[in-house]
Amino acid sequence: MREWSDPQLVIPGSIVTSSRKPAICDYNGTAFIAWATQSIDSPNDPGPTFSFTYWIADKDAWAQPTLVPIGDSGMYQSHTSALVVYNNDLYAFVPYKSRGDDKGCRVFRYDDDKDTFFVAEDWSKEWNGDLAAAVDNDSLLHVICNSNDSLVWTYSLSSSSGDLSWRGTSHNTRIPMAGTTSNPALTVIGGKIVAFFLWSFFNCRSVMQMTLDMSTKQWSSIDKSNIKQSGNSGISAMSTPDGQHSWICFKKHDGSSNLLCEFEKGSNSWSDNYPMGSSDAYLCWNEAAIAWSDNYVYAVWNSHLSGSPLCYSRTFLKPTRFGTGYTQDKPSSKDAIVDMSAMNMEKVANIKYRNISKPEWVLNQESVGSCTANAVATAYRYELKRRNKADFMTSRLYLYYLARLGSLNIGEPSPEFYNGLAKQPPTTEMLQDTGSNIREAIRVITSLGAIAEADWGYTYAFDPDNDKRFVKKCNASYPPGNVSFATAKQHFAVKYAVADAKDRNCWKTCIDMGYPIIFGFRLYPSVHSFMQKKSLTTNDEAVAPVPDTSKETADGGHAVLAVGWDDNLKDGCFLIQNSWGKSMTKEGFFWMPYKWLDIGIIDNAMGFTLMDTYGS
Repeated sequence: MREWSDPQLVIPGSIVTSSRKPAICDYNGTAFIAWATQSIDSPNDPGPTFSFTYWIADKDAWAQPTLVPIGDSGMYQSHTSALVVYNNDLYAFVPYKSRGDDKGCRVFRYDDDKDTFFVAEDWSKEWNGDLAAAVDNDSLLHVICNSNDSLVWTYSLSSSSGDLSWRGTSHNTRIPMAGTTSNPALTVIGGKIVAFFLWSFFNCRSVMQMTLDMSTKQWSSIDKSNIKQSGNSGISAMSTPDGQHSWICFKKHDGSSNLLCEFEKGSNSWSDNYPMGSSDAYLCWNEAAIAWSDNYVYAVWNSHLSGSPLCYSRTFLKPTRFGTGYTQDKPSSKDAIVDMSAMNMEKVANIKYRNISKPEWVLNQESVGSCTANAVATAYRYELKRRNKADFMTSRLYLYYLARLGSLNIGEPSPEFYNGLAKQPPTTEMLQDTGSNIREAIRVITSLGAIAEADWGYTYAFDPDNDKRFVKKCNASYPPGNVSFATAKQHFAVKYAVADAKDRNCWKTCIDMGYPIIFGFRLYPSVHSFMQKKSLTTNDEAVAPVPDTSKETADGGHAVLAVGWDDNLKDGCFLIQNSWGKSMTKEGFFWMPYKWLDIGIIDNAMGFTLMDTYGS
């Protein structure tokens, strides 16, 4: 059970209240809250505005609220709104009614420069209900609304257009529920959109969930057994960006306490509920809205205190961990070096732009420190493509296990070491998520071969008490069996060479010939922060910063692939394929300024390529 901070007024010294559940989300590392404006003097007379505020980290407080007109003086917020970040913009979905019969949902977009919201679209009266919104791992926006014992669902047709009109969204789909309360919720769990609601059948108000299969555009049948909880009013849900933590919050059945459950990924189940706290300030009219932002889970609710002010609490949740795991490769006398004298390097001097990338090959290493295995497995696919061979997806955890095993041996592991494993497969469990260097992951393929991801899948689990230690007998810690090593022999026939990172034309020539560059770099805070941005839409946005190495301290390393270049972008950049999934940066790629090569971020100024023709 987590410790939550003592509840505080959102705006100290002022009764800021609302008859509706507030909305909350993270926008570029800052928590935003929006709510239906309500006068303390006329609690039954909602005003023609909604209000919003955001967290000011250096003041440890919320900004003074801003009022946003919904429309004319006769329009008011009629149901729970939703805040969501889609296509790198913050949107507020505000259901409204007028003094007449007009009703619908007005969509507002936040303007960073003017620090307020402006009308972007209007949705039909079918969306005049309590709303929830979330963006899936493919950067598609999903919105649901409760409506007459059903849920209405739509999704964006593009991950990048930003068109939220009827042209840019799917037809409304009505999902019969046979009874649902107000305030449904949406979040992403296990890479899929999941909807939560309270089932109002016979007033049982059980917590229910449905999972969306986007390949068929079908929702699973209602799950009445996975979450053995019941609530009141509605439900909130959230997940951290890495998918490692998911929570739901609901009001106690026949009570007023905020209750929480956490998703336990290892057992694929929900924890028992626990209260946020015991003081009267935790009591609520509607369940708290919850969201993760900048290392905290925030909760905000309309309280039972005098005047029903909005209150908030938060609990620390350590930084979302994106897997890295590159350990430094040291120069080796056994390395073949790319022979630049045998290559037509003059050719690339006149090529301003080149891109050999395969966007469908962007992988997601999740929170495992297997970046080198991901990079080498992907480079192997590029090499097979260059040779006009059939595509083959190498098991990443096979590479990661053996690369870590090789690093334990005294001295520098030789090809003979890996060849010996084919005759006598290892039995050592590698429980520590230590990361590995590039050379050892490559030597696994060049000496022992590769096995298919389908035969040794990317399944793992961490020790609940140590997130850098795997549990026993998962594919990340357990040695592949004898059959795997026999299969591996069928898939080697590559060599490698080292390309000098001090010579851009050397890298360009390798890429131009179809050889991506595998390299590791030191991860400075400014770069790490940039790489955690999602759904960037332009090349300019996707250019990584050049860290100030005199002021920043590197924290670990990361391995990636260089798969193209653009001399005209900024002062020239290489195109980098990462392994954090397609939703990160620009569809899983970012641009690395040439200056990185000049200031020593690339470890030992070298990159590896699966090349034998031009190695010496």
